Amino acid sequence: MGKGKKNRERKKVEEKKVEVVEENLRIQDKIFVVFCIVMFFVAFYLLTLYITHKNTEKNDTEEAPVEATISYDEIVIGRSLSISDKDYLVIYYDNTNADISTACGDAVNNYRSNNTKKIYYVDMSSMFNSSHVTEGESNKNPETAKDLLINGPTVIHVLDGKVVDYVEGLDSVVSYLN
Repeated sequence: MGKGKKNRERKKVEEKKVEVVEENLRIQDKIFVVFCIVMFFVAFYLLTLYITHKNTEKNDTEEAPVEATISYDEIVIGRSLSISDKDYLVIYYDNTNADISTACGDAVNNYRSNNTKKIYYVDMSSMFNSSHVTEGESNKNPETAKDLLINGPTVIHVLDGKVVDYVEGLDSVVSYLN
């Protein structure tokens, strides 16, 4: 019986050692998890500082910001026939074509210097207006803005919401505005 008692005591000591080792491992695991979480937040904080500092640095090649301007003269095609003015002109042209844009812009400036009637313009290269661009026959007698089909530079004279004049083609538009 002496051996059995010694074996039991030895098992109890071994169990206590195992429990102490397991408890130490549990504490080490918890410390490791907390350390990983802290390191994650430190890395995130440092990355945030780096990105914000990088974005705030002045760059010598960077151009000065362009001040935004609102153009009350540029409209979308859907407003062409529903502007509150009683008598006005609307010019339609592709603003991305440099030659057309320059010629129409000069004609509009000339018109504004010699006339008091308001003139609006529609940029036909805009995605909001592109569904009204046609390569075929334009609609010269639209009743609503939905009916508009524009083929190249065009000027429409609107009086009381109705189309009075419809001029199409760059040369015709320029001569109409001069």
